Amino acid sequence: AVVDLIVNPSPMIDIQDQYLICNNDENPSSVMIDPGNYDTYEWVDQNSGETIGTNASFEASQGGTFLLRVSSTDNGVSCTAEETFTVTTTNTPVFDDPAYIITEQGFLVINLVLGTSDLSTLSDFEFAIDSPDGPYQPSNMFTDVSSGPHTVYVRNVYDICSTVSVVIDFFFIRIPKFFTPNGDTYHEQWRVEGLEGPEYVNTGIYIFDRFGKLLKQMDPRGQGWDGTYNNRPMPSTDYWYRIWLEDGREFKGHFTLKR
Repeated sequence: AVVDLIVNPSPMIDIQDQYLICNNDENPSSVMIDPGNYDTYEWVDQNSGETIGTNASFEASQGGTFLLRVSSTDNGVSCTAEETFTVTTTNTPVFDDPAYIITEQGFLVINLVLGTSDLSTLSDFEFAIDSPDGPYQPSNMFTDVSSGPHTVYVRNVYDICSTVSVVIDFFFIRIPKFFTPNGDTYHEQWRVEGLEGPEYVNTGIYIFDRFGKLLKQMDPRGQGWDGTYNNRPMPSTDYWYRIWLEDGREFKGHFTLKR
């Protein structure tokens, strides 16, 4: 007698190993998983072991590890197969408080709230300044930022969440703590940097000695102070400055002349 042995192939499940969703957007995202045509479906939450669905498709709206078990019947024989997949969450950027800082070097650093989803480290976001179209950069630090208002844009690198922005009134001036007018061409002038723009043309910069005597009134776009008064070199000691901006802001402090 001849016996025909028919071997049914196991079902081939057509799903990805990983899916991404955005978990804190104004319109939280989900992903619809459609593995194909089978006779039965069982969607299982691996964390709890519970069956969470028996439909032909599954809408994942939260992160986790899941298992899909399917069966197909051919020639009166039912075959089963299963696949595990993960749903990973990322999020729309969230600005911290403060949203930014300006370092002593004049760098602009954007602060984000991190760790609120699976993919929520600094490397999961990218940053642009003054245009939502970019160019974007992976670093949250900007250098060579001009004084004045700017808009910084932050987006998720996975392109499934919204882009957010913050308006920054960038203001940074570099006030030297010392200068050495001794003829060696290094640090010869005491000069405030960052006030060269036309919006600061009416800024007042004043230098006083320890007794409050006015020694120099400076143009913010000028060469600075060479350490003299009435063409006479002033002695090595501390001197005081006051800076008045047209918008009412004032800065004052002291610096050292070294010879």
